[in-house]
Amino acid sequence: MKLVAAIILSVTSLLVPLSFGLAQSFASLLLRINSELNSGRRSATIDSLMSAIKQFPYIEDSTAYFIYRGDAESVKVVGDFNSWNPTDAPVMTNLVGTNFFYHRQQFEMDARLDYKFIVNDTDWTLDPLNPRTIVGGYGPNSELPMPGYVQPVEVYDNLGIQRGQLTAPDSVFSESLNSIRAFRVYLPPGYETSATCYPTLYVHDGYDYISLGSMNLVLDHLIAFEKIEPLIVVFVPPGNRVEEYVGSRMNEHRIFMAEELRAHIDTVYRTIDDAGRRAIMGASAGGFSSIYVGFRNPEVFGLVASQSGYAPDSLLDTLRVGPVKPLRFYIDVGTYDLPSFLASNGALRDSLVSRGYRVERYQEFHEGHSWGNWRAHLDDVLTTFFPSGRSLHSGSKSNAPN
Repeated sequence: MKLVAAIILSVTSLLVPLSFGLAQSFASLLLRINSELNSGRRSATIDSLMSAIKQFPYIEDSTAYFIYRGDAESVKVVGDFNSWNPTDAPVMTNLVGTNFFYHRQQFEMDARLDYKFIVNDTDWTLDPLNPRTIVGGYGPNSELPMPGYVQPVEVYDNLGIQRGQLTAPDSVFSESLNSIRAFRVYLPPGYETSATCYPTLYVHDGYDYISLGSMNLVLDHLIAFEKIEPLIVVFVPPGNRVEEYVGSRMNEHRIFMAEELRAHIDTVYRTIDDAGRRAIMGASAGGFSSIYVGFRNPEVFGLVASQSGYAPDSLLDTLRVGPVKPLRFYIDVGTYDLPSFLASNGALRDSLVSRGYRVERYQEFHEGHSWGNWRAHLDDVLTTFFPSGRSLHSGSKSNAPN
């Protein structure tokens, strides 16, 4: 009886702390589980551990523990922190004789990362234990926000605030691209009942900035809480994205944006016809295209924003020659961005500053090349170029409708 009681006491002492929370470090608990020779008790201990964890991945200070439980030969973790490269993805450790896999990795306290599991080297899957997902360009990913990460409240729907109007898809024929090009326009609250002229912002990958970046909600929030002035935003999707943004049709795309579409928008809507009140922005290749269009047409776009922009050496070489143009810049990039992007964006900033350009804001975030990153920092772009308190122009322009 004493032996039975001792065994019960031993098992209970191991399980009870877990059922009331993780009183010990995760690493020490793993050691205790590993040292348990009885497979039944080991499984029961893992059950208790899983019930004690309230949020996955489990986080202790700056260490995140990715956990997978299920029948598998192998499980890998792939995400922003390894450039989504399955070859470099860490293989999760399996507790022998169990279906419990884990991987620990340290991150900055304010990091936010997208990730997935690769099960048996073939099945890319969301983390079944983590309900937090975020939509990317290739579908949803699981999301890991570290404890110091501040969630962007402006991207979520705010009930009760005044809304701007997101127009139905419209189009204009582009002679330079020899095709009909689509766009949508965000009109700020009060546009229909006022005679005010507004600053404008043109957005590359515009429909993605709506569907993946929630930019119309961000605009509603920032305008309602008087963090930015009201503005008109033109959302422009690409035709052939690679060719138009970074390839053989860059110049035709530039003409479309700076001349054809801009002229149409200025004619149809009440805009301020001033380069210093007209911005262009984009992410990744769209960031490069924004810089290219701005440099070629500074008389049209005086404000240029790039999020995780492509910044090749050819762009840096262009910046080093010729007269300094009247442009102001916003640049941000992720420390877990695509290979070379962090260094090249830093070099872009340095080249601009050395030439005397105004880089109003340069920021590096502990995030990856993702829509979760870009949408979370739209408020930084907008408050940099369109802070509240600017006086708007009243009255109609000669080329705008009454």
